Amino acid sequence: MSLFDSSLNEIDSGLSTLGTGLSTLDTGLSKVDSLAASQKVRLFDIYALGPILLYASTRKAPLGRWTKRTLFVAGIMTIVYNWKRYRTIETDLKKAAQNVGL
Repeated sequence: MSLFDSSLNEIDSGLSTLGTGLSTLDTGLSKVDSLAASQKVRLFDIYALGPILLYASTRKAPLGRWTKRTLFVAGIMTIVYNWKRYRTIETDLKKAAQNVGL
């Protein structure tokens, strides 16, 4: 289990136990807000940064063969990694919202 997964479990448990006090709820909501904000950065990476890297790798610029290959691989990996993390976080946020009853 990664540090990120343990943080999401902590959010779930904090939000589902509303009777333990308002401080737990506030902490859980601030974590959820920060996760939701990071989703915007992931979308930027998926729809802007990744395609820019792919475009740069295909231009007829004076770049070396390995530089172009590196840009291409970095673009693909950026899109794939951020898409997977985006979907995982969205699923976890929906679960947390269901636990709170939102």
